Amino acid sequence: MSTINPERWRVLSPYLDEALEIAPEERAAWLAAIAARDCALAADLQKLLVQQRLVHESHFLECPVVAGRPTAASAATRLPPCDCPARERS
Repeated sequence: MSTINPERWRVLSPYLDEALEIAPEERAAWLAAIAARDCALAADLQKLLVQQRLVHESHFLECPVVAGRPTAASAATRLPPCDCPARERS
């Protein structure tokens, strides 16, 4: 799916919200009813639902990036300063 422009998103968003409220096993019939009226809308929604399912199955953001809570020692750890040359001011 190509990038969705803001105007297309305003059309898709309410339908996507509705689709996510429908049980997954009922979505095919729901999409078929939409496709009878607007094939492009149904195709875009199907692509978004597939992407949503893949993100959900990957457990994205369900696990912390860093295990455990930061401790005083880890919070005090800093990266060494960069050896980048200072910018000359004009």
